[in-house]
Amino acid sequence: MPHEAACYVPRRTRAPCEAAHSARCARAVLNPLRSEDEAFRFLLYAIAVILAIVALVVLLRAVL
Repeated sequence: MPHEAACYVPRRTRAPCEAAHSARCARAVLNPLRSEDEAFRFLLYAIAVILAIVALVVLLRAVL
């Protein structure tokens, strides 16, 4: 993802998100403990990943 590469700051910096693009860098990592909105987004991502795994297993069982 291009914006993650732009948020890279060497370890010498104490606060990398403030040193580089603070708004874009804060969005690079999802922190479900930060807010209710991020917790809900994390829940949706988790459900999507679980459904994708279940669909893949069901599909593979049907084929094999």
